[in-house]
Amino acid sequence: VEISAIVQACRKLVELFKSTPTAKDHFIRRHGIFCTVELLEEPSSDVVLSMLQVVNQITAENTAVLESLCYIGALPIIGRLARCEQPPAVRAEVCSFVARLMKCPVNILDMFILSNGIRALVDLLRLPPTVHGLESQQHVFDQCKGCPQAAVEAIHALLGHKLRVHPSDLCVLLVVNHVGEPLSLATYLFLSDQRTSRPFIDILLRVWTLLTSCTTSGHSADVRTRLSTAAVVRRLFDCVRQLSVPQDKAGLLNCVLGLTQSADLGNISNAGCIKELINVLDNVLGSTDLAEVEDIALTCLSNLTKFHSSSSVNWEEAASAGLVRHLKRLVEQGGRGTAVAMPMLCGMICGGTPAT
Repeated sequence: VEISAIVQACRKLVELFKSTPTAKDHFIRRHGIFCTVELLEEPSSDVVLSMLQVVNQITAENTAVLESLCYIGALPIIGRLARCEQPPAVRAEVCSFVARLMKCPVNILDMFILSNGIRALVDLLRLPPTVHGLESQQHVFDQCKGCPQAAVEAIHALLGHKLRVHPSDLCVLLVVNHVGEPLSLATYLFLSDQRTSRPFIDILLRVWTLLTSCTTSGHSADVRTRLSTAAVVRRLFDCVRQLSVPQDKAGLLNCVLGLTQSADLGNISNAGCIKELINVLDNVLGSTDLAEVEDIALTCLSNLTKFHSSSSVNWEEAASAGLVRHLKRLVEQGGRGTAVAMPMLCGMICGGTPAT
């Protein structure tokens, strides 16, 4: 059968299902759903797109058919269509399928995870590989932000369900599948967009909180390293600057704090974290609303200079970046900041860095 004939037939089916919903049941009884799965593996993107549109029509408001598709092996096939090399229209249909899938029973969600669903969600977060530079990324993001939004919402939904896979293990799966860099870029681009809704910002912050709290302790150094690359750390601080609500700033900075609460800090120490934290201290000067942000930044700096095996190097970097004046200010002011600032000043002296 020619590709054009298949595409034409699929379009007619979609139009029929939209105008006559009862025709879906007749189609399923007459032809079954195996044929749809087979056609999803065709090399032609036109055929794949057309069949995905049919799949999304026959599964709309019909969880039983959606579950049947999952049982006959559709999940790995549709998951592979989430890759950023696929045409935007195909990925958009995958997003619609995933959004509907999140309303299925827990056993189907478990099956989704076992079928490399986590990798599919990370793929949906990614921008096309030909995009370079922030302006280009923002332009492409404006055109296809439905994919990363659907991925973030699906990740949030999975972390909220009582699945066979524990949320902490699910977070590890996400990190192992390199979620850090695409998620950090998507977070920054969403926060840069004034049209991003408040509920979705809350979802982004909750996902980051769960990711960092569940993967920074009790797991291998490889897991922590993948979440604390220079690109991820830099974008997290960019996101902190984008946020206007003090509680939001503190919440995201707490994620950085989670990354610093480990005996293995080599990666994050080399990611420019110390300089970024001192920039945070510079920006909160004189603002009583940002006292919590200041406390968290100080605790991060304390962790980076206290626990790391090359703490003397970190002390020198911190001193060069201007930490000493902040510590002196906090000691002179008294209050709760003194409890962190005084030991840090002592640590600088013991570490051989002059507190001038």
